[in-house]
Amino acid sequence: MDAEQNSIATYYQLINITYDVDIIEVLGFLGQRETTIYKRFLETLMNVYDPEESKHTF
Repeated sequence: MDAEQNSIATYYQLINITYDVDIIEVLGFLGQRETTIYKRFLETLMNVYDPEESKHTF
């Protein structure tokens, strides 16, 4: 889980130091992808530990 958070932080730090619109767009996409992966992982983890109270939000 820590790897995803580090990736997200790195992408947004790189966005802050570049002015190239194409690079910003790609880094933004990668950041959103990592955020989605992280959320899905947490949902799956919660399903494993407490399947009765988990909410299926797909």
